[in-house]
Amino acid sequence: MTATWMTAFAAVHVYWGFGGTALLPDGVSVLDSPAMFVVDLVAIPLCLAGAALSWLLRPDQHPRRLLGRRWLLWPGTVGAAVMLAHGVTGLAVVAVPWLVSGEVVGEERWSLLYEPYWLLGGLLLAVTVTWFRGAVRRAQSLQRNSREASTVATMPQAAITSHSPSST
Repeated sequence: MTATWMTAFAAVHVYWGFGGTALLPDGVSVLDSPAMFVVDLVAIPLCLAGAALSWLLRPDQHPRRLLGRRWLLWPGTVGAAVMLAHGVTGLAVVAVPWLVSGEVVGEERWSLLYEPYWLLGGLLLAVTVTWFRGAVRRAQSLQRNSREASTVATMPQAAITSHSPSST
């Protein structure tokens, strides 16, 4: 689900980068604002990288592959934290004044529509990272148990002594 969400978010940014205006405030185009265009150009590869990252963090992989990819937990955790912070902060900036005054004015009302996408993406990535982290722990446990079993199997057999009482 996370990879699909990230890919869809990248697709929306590509659409906006080519001049599309759906889901933007009336009269706003990314092409009219150099700053928005740069943000859009940065968002596309980041979203695609997030899609690739979330695909690589699938918890249903072979244990060796899980262990080889555990270094991806760091960028996955950072990405989830940034997206969650963006979503929560963006919603708070709009929701707090809205709760106080009872109305949302101007362009801020659009934040109520697109900030939840950041929040949802952050939650999805956080769940993906959490599930992957659990799968890595299980793989490490399997690896440890396998090593212990092979160590026991290669140990020399000790002399067997009888502990039964001797008869007199």
